[in-house]
Amino acid sequence: GEYHDLYLKLDAILLKDVFDNFRQTCYDNYKLDPVYYISAPNLADAASLKETRQKLELITDQKTYEIYEKGIRGGISMIPHRHALANNCYFYDEKTCKTIKLSREKAEEIGIYNSKKHISYILYLDANN
Repeated sequence: GEYHDLYLKLDAILLKDVFDNFRQTCYDNYKLDPVYYISAPNLADAASLKETRQKLELITDQKTYEIYEKGIRGGISMIPHRHALANNCYFYDEKTCKTIKLSREKAEEIGIYNSKKHISYILYLDANN
């Protein structure tokens, strides 16, 4: 509904403001614009080369080129399993939308806590580059 649409608009506007600020900061410090780089590490490499004024030598030797090629790493970092279980006495009540701390006995009784295992929690993070 309306709240959803408002959230999406605000999210987009705030993201634009943050990115504009990031672009300005990068330009002020390095005279580089992040929109021309595919990733933050790519931008960081360009900034470090610019700041150090280091000249890169052209690689003409095939063996040297192959060493560099074999050293290239990349890909996606992720946790492949989609299911995780916390082991603690906290219970989220969907009716009241509140988190409640239960006694160990009650938490074990309803199956959200096992005293024979280490206490654990789940932290949801959403990090994008």
